[in-house]
Amino acid sequence: MDGDDKRVTLWDLTVGDDTDLLDRSERTLRDRGLTDEQIHTESDDVEFPTRAIVDRSGDFDVIVMGEGQQTLLTTVLGDTGERIAEGAVAPVLVVRRDRSEDGETDD
Repeated sequence: MDGDDKRVTLWDLTVGDDTDLLDRSERTLRDRGLTDEQIHTESDDVEFPTRAIVDRSGDFDVIVMGEGQQTLLTTVLGDTGERIAEGAVAPVLVVRRDRSEDGETDD
Protein backbone atom coordinates (compact mmCIF):
# COMPACT_ATOMS: atom_id res chain seq x y z
CA MET A 1 0.00 0.00 0.00
CA ASP A 2 2.53 2.54 -1.17
CA GLY A 3 1.32 6.07 -1.69
CA ASP A 4 -1.27 8.27 -0.07
CA ASP A 5 -3.85 7.55 -2.78
CA LYS A 6 -4.45 4.00 -1.51
CA ARG A 7 -7.52 3.37 0.62
CA VAL A 8 -8.77 0.47 2.74
CA THR A 9 -12.41 -0.07 3.63
CA LEU A 10 -13.03 -2.25 6.67
CA TRP A 11 -16.63 -3.43 6.40
CA ASP A 12 -18.15 -5.26 9.35
CA LEU A 13 -21.35 -7.15 8.59
CA THR A 14 -21.81 -8.82 11.95
CA VAL A 15 -24.99 -8.35 13.88
CA GLY A 16 -24.70 -6.66 17.26
CA ASP A 17 -22.56 -4.09 19.00
CA ASP A 18 -19.34 -6.12 19.13
CA THR A 19 -16.78 -4.07 17.18
CA ASP A 20 -13.66 -5.78 18.58
CA LEU A 21 -12.57 -7.30 15.26
CA LEU A 22 -13.14 -4.07 13.37
CA ASP A 23 -11.27 -2.07 16.02
CA ARG A 24 -8.34 -4.52 16.05
CA SER A 25 -8.12 -4.48 12.27
CA GLU A 26 -8.10 -0.70 12.20
CA ARG A 27 -5.35 -0.55 14.85
CA THR A 28 -3.27 -3.09 12.94
CA LEU A 29 -3.48 -1.00 9.76
CA ARG A 30 -2.45 2.13 11.68
CA ASP A 31 0.44 0.24 13.31
CA ARG A 32 1.57 -0.73 9.80
CA GLY A 33 1.71 2.89 8.67
CA LEU A 34 -1.68 3.70 7.17
CA THR A 35 -3.12 7.10 8.03
CA ASP A 36 -6.62 7.95 9.23
CA GLU A 37 -7.40 9.28 5.75
CA GLN A 38 -6.50 5.90 4.19
CA ILE A 39 -8.77 3.83 6.46
CA HIS A 40 -12.54 3.90 6.10
CA THR A 41 -14.72 1.77 8.39
CA GLU A 42 -18.33 0.73 7.89
CA SER A 43 -20.71 -1.41 9.89
CA ASP A 44 -23.96 -2.73 8.49
CA ASP A 45 -26.61 -5.09 9.77
CA VAL A 46 -27.63 -7.00 6.64
CA GLU A 47 -29.80 -10.05 6.31
CA PHE A 48 -27.62 -11.71 3.66
CA PRO A 49 -23.93 -10.75 4.12
CA THR A 50 -22.69 -12.87 1.20
CA ARG A 51 -25.10 -11.16 -1.20
CA ALA A 52 -24.19 -7.71 0.20
CA ILE A 53 -20.50 -8.33 -0.46
CA VAL A 54 -21.11 -9.62 -3.98
CA ASP A 55 -23.40 -6.66 -4.75
CA ARG A 56 -20.71 -4.14 -3.70
CA SER A 57 -17.74 -6.05 -5.11
CA GLY A 58 -17.44 -3.69 -8.06
CA ASP A 59 -16.64 -0.85 -5.65
CA PHE A 60 -13.32 -2.43 -4.62
CA ASP A 61 -10.03 -3.52 -6.21
CA VAL A 62 -9.81 -6.64 -4.04
CA ILE A 63 -11.90 -8.25 -1.30
CA VAL A 64 -9.94 -9.63 1.65
CA MET A 65 -11.95 -11.69 4.09
CA GLY A 66 -11.36 -14.08 6.94
CA GLU A 67 -12.14 -17.76 6.75
CA GLY A 68 -15.54 -18.68 8.16
CA GLN A 69 -16.48 -21.50 10.48
CA GLN A 70 -17.29 -24.90 8.97
CA THR A 71 -21.00 -25.54 9.45
CA LEU A 72 -23.63 -27.82 7.95
CA LEU A 73 -24.72 -24.92 5.74
CA THR A 74 -21.20 -24.36 4.36
CA THR A 75 -20.85 -28.08 3.75
CA VAL A 76 -24.05 -28.10 1.68
CA LEU A 77 -23.80 -24.71 -0.06
CA GLY A 78 -20.04 -24.25 -0.14
CA ASP A 79 -17.62 -22.07 1.78
CA THR A 80 -18.62 -18.41 2.06
CA GLY A 81 -15.37 -17.31 0.44
CA GLU A 82 -16.00 -19.62 -2.50
CA ARG A 83 -19.55 -18.32 -2.96
CA ILE A 84 -18.34 -14.71 -2.85
CA ALA A 85 -15.50 -15.44 -5.27
CA GLU A 86 -17.97 -17.00 -7.72
CA GLY A 87 -20.22 -13.93 -7.75
CA ALA A 88 -17.84 -11.05 -7.11
CA VAL A 89 -16.44 -8.74 -9.77
CA ALA A 90 -13.26 -8.08 -7.73
CA PRO A 91 -10.73 -10.78 -6.84
CA VAL A 92 -11.23 -12.42 -3.44
CA LEU A 93 -8.42 -13.27 -1.00
CA VAL A 94 -9.42 -15.52 1.91
CA VAL A 95 -7.15 -15.35 4.96
CA ARG A 96 -7.15 -18.74 6.65
CA ARG A 97 -7.40 -19.12 10.43
CA ASP A 98 -4.45 -20.32 12.45
CA ARG A 99 -5.39 -23.98 12.89
CA SER A 100 -3.61 -24.14 16.26
CA GLU A 101 -6.35 -21.88 17.65
CA ASP A 102 -8.91 -24.57 16.81
CA GLY A 103 -6.87 -27.37 18.27
CA GLU A 104 -6.25 -28.65 14.74
CA THR A 105 -2.91 -29.12 13.07
CA ASP A 106 -1.78 -28.29 9.54
CA ASP A 107 -0.60 -31.87 8.85
